[in-house]
Amino acid sequence: MSNKINKLPPPSRKKAAVSVIVANYNNAKYLRDAFDSILFQTFQDWEAIIVDDGSTDNSREIIQEYAQKDARIIPLFQDNAGVSAARNAGFDVACGEFVYFLDSDDCLTPTALEVLYNLAMMNNVNLVIGSFIRVEEDFKIRNFPTFGHDKWVVIDNISKHLATTAWECFYRRDFLLQHNIRFYVGMRPGQDVLFSTCVLLAIDRFIQSKSVIVYYRKSETSIVLQLPTNKSLDSFVMFLKELIRMLDHGLVPKEKIKWFKRNVIPHFLFEFIRSIQGADKDLLNKARKICRICYNSKYYVPHCNKLRHCIGIYLFMHGINSVPRFFFKGNNKILLNYMRFSRHNM
Repeated sequence: MSNKINKLPPPSRKKAAVSVIVANYNNAKYLRDAFDSILFQTFQDWEAIIVDDGSTDNSREIIQEYAQKDARIIPLFQDNAGVSAARNAGFDVACGEFVYFLDSDDCLTPTALEVLYNLAMMNNVNLVIGSFIRVEEDFKIRNFPTFGHDKWVVIDNISKHLATTAWECFYRRDFLLQHNIRFYVGMRPGQDVLFSTCVLLAIDRFIQSKSVIVYYRKSETSIVLQLPTNKSLDSFVMFLKELIRMLDHGLVPKEKIKWFKRNVIPHFLFEFIRSIQGADKDLLNKARKICRICYNSKYYVPHCNKLRHCIGIYLFMHGINSVPRFFFKGNNKILLNYMRFSRHNM
């Protein structure tokens, strides 16, 4: 039997303040904690759209069980197409004023939606970025501590900010619709960073909050714990091509081009290098070749703001897979200038 989307929310359903979108694939062992963390929110004006991406475990049964418990939980079932396609499918049927993307192996803190919604409304912003804490795989929602409303600040200059994960962010839905910002299907890892980069390119101001909004579980299904493959390398190439396309086609506002070249691309390259540690020799050599092409291009500008990233990329290309700590002590401007001089002479 096909798992194509076979249940759509009724068109007359009550509009919620917040749509929580949960994409799931074979995370049945964590689903109850994720769903309970939504049900237990201090802020109750929400809907939860659960998109099962062709799971082969008992996820479907658990999703249907919770949907019968609470009409605000809307199940969607589709053939396996990846996390980006699942999130997009959930977003397409969302009706909340704001949207939040929760990973199916993570949990919200009890006051998460209340904090995020109040900050967004009070400051009239399209984006609120919260904080998270890491928890072990055996974390149980009943054990969670509560967190008070912590400090927050309005950011009206993104020059020192970088793209982040989707599950740290709270978005105004109309803003995403207006700028046609969606997840790139077929890209993993990297889909969150590219999505967030598009958001930061389109936004003028946002809220950065220290309030903990999510428990990030270090689960066996987490992409950051999986060994790199040729497929993940292909995803990196897709990401890189999209960044270059954005620059070549004038999709990066003029006032943000410098930020894009000095921050986004170095950060992305460095995170990519970190993600492929443990790869076999052939994969590492393939990755080095791609990094050299980017490093020597007009799109990459080594800069002191991201010195750690620049040094890490430089050493990786020369066969050193990890960066010694002493490189980050003291003044490294001499090394940075050498890197700038040598980048076109490799």
